[in-house]
Amino acid sequence: MIGNITKLALIFIPLIFSDSSLANESGDILREKKCLGDTYEEAKHSRINKKEFLDLKANFTCKVIVYQSGQYPVGGILLTPKIENDEKVPVVIFNRGGNGRFGVLNYSSIFLHLKPIAEMGVAVLATQYRGGMELTDGPAESVDEFGGSDVKDVINIVRLASQLPYVDENQIHMVGFSRGAMSAFISLKELSNIKSLTVLGAPSDLFKTIEERPEMEKVFDYRVPSFTSNKESELRKRSVVYWLDELPDELPILILHGAKDERVSVEQAKILADKLSDINHPHKLVIYDDYHGLPFSQGLMYKEIKAWITGERRTE
Repeated sequence: MIGNITKLALIFIPLIFSDSSLANESGDILREKKCLGDTYEEAKHSRINKKEFLDLKANFTCKVIVYQSGQYPVGGILLTPKIENDEKVPVVIFNRGGNGRFGVLNYSSIFLHLKPIAEMGVAVLATQYRGGMELTDGPAESVDEFGGSDVKDVINIVRLASQLPYVDENQIHMVGFSRGAMSAFISLKELSNIKSLTVLGAPSDLFKTIEERPEMEKVFDYRVPSFTSNKESELRKRSVVYWLDELPDELPILILHGAKDERVSVEQAKILADKLSDINHPHKLVIYDDYHGLPFSQGLMYKEIKAWITGERRTE
């Protein structure tokens, strides 16, 4: 099964860069290029709707980037509304789901996941995580530790965001989907400048994940270093319900989940919300009659996310 992980990967977005890039500090952009060509003829091979393509070109700036994260070059996507003069905008850090190259962000992801957020008037920075993007001199997908050292890729893309001249450093928000929610929670042990957090389909207790989906233990064993000999401690490190007190005290957390989610049960969302209530941590839980990723509730989902980012929120 594990051998098939790379076969399940979505289309990746390649870039090439030199070995000298490793001299750069973490958070520095090493290379960047346009996400798509200048004309629809250059982009239509990606099965992108022409109307959406033209809207993206007219109203947004989209770049595929490679940035430094520790010893690794890591891929990412930067999508911003067209910005004039000295205007500063909020930024949303988007943490994708999946592992290795499974779930990697592709051209379709820009339109499905990133553009709806950028339409809120914010910049969006999304990481592929180390090993999640095939680069000529980049790391193999096996370096993804599923919530281990790869969390630095989230921390360093936040550092990158704070260096962009058009980003309001006081308005850095984070959205995490599935595994990306886990990465977000772990990163917040070190980050103190995140204004709000939204998690979708979040695994909050990996012990429960194994109970619900025993096959995931094989993924953890493949990804997590020394998993077999340190199973309990490694699962606990990645399960936010055991260390909620280590999150920033006033960080508002929006929890979105599908009642029919078969990958991460809605019980995990309910338990997380209950534990946040126990310590009076600001949060809101919204459950939809939907599946993992909320494919049939996108409009309502983005409406909630926008309210959370702009501060028009009501916590529980």
